[in-house]
Amino acid sequence: MVSLESFIGYGASYVDRFRVSYLLNFSLLGIYDLALLINSAIIFII
Repeated sequence: MVSLESFIGYGASYVDRFRVSYLLNFSLLGIYDLALLINSAIIFII
């Protein structure tokens, strides 16, 4: 029973890590898009 609980805990932490890395990649894409938008706005103003 203890090994089953530890296995479930390990699986949950593994899924959490996978989800966090996916969200990090997604937010990095959003930051990159935002930076491109600000860059083009600055070029447009100049």
